[in-house]
Amino acid sequence: MSLEKEKQLVLELILHFYKQGWMRFGSGNFCLRNGNELLCAKDRVQRDLLQEGEIVQFSLSDSPKVDNVEWSKIFAYILQKRNAVSCILSTSIAALGASLYPAKEFHTRSKEMIKGIPKGHPSNGYLCCFDSLKVPIIQNDSTERIYESIKQTLEDYPETNAILIRGYGAIGWGSTWEKSKTQMECYDYLFELDYKIKNL
Repeated sequence: MSLEKEKQLVLELILHFYKQGWMRFGSGNFCLRNGNELLCAKDRVQRDLLQEGEIVQFSLSDSPKVDNVEWSKIFAYILQKRNAVSCILSTSIAALGASLYPAKEFHTRSKEMIKGIPKGHPSNGYLCCFDSLKVPIIQNDSTERIYESIKQTLEDYPETNAILIRGYGAIGWGSTWEKSKTQMECYDYLFELDYKIKNL
């Protein structure tokens, strides 16, 4: 896919994610990789009114110093480390709520949508709906400290495809943009379901 077509895809998907409640108030982001080139939205730009000129293109080598994209270094690291194609940074109510659990992990088991989550990379297969799913939770802090926490978490949880950031939301990634989207849909469903079950 050409970079111009991918820019249009980023615009369409961010609007879709806004409607899902994942990227309200100019928060959250979607980063798409094409080889060594990355595309995502500028920070603090209204996600429902995003224009093509507000899509930032940068290379993996530029990632530590990209203007207007605070999480560029984090996106680049995850995409390289996990051989992923896209990242979704969600500030949904469900993800934020799950991030506030006092434990170091969000933990759920024996629910249908668990089977939409791969064991690390899809080539390793997917979890069964009767399996346990653990999503690590890290502290919200400066971007540099979040970056360091994510680096350590990826070492500690080699099979995870998402990380919760306490009081912020979640970041997830996938081997294709389609997989990152469907995986985050599964995570968000499970976060919301678990909260509702706990509050019956």
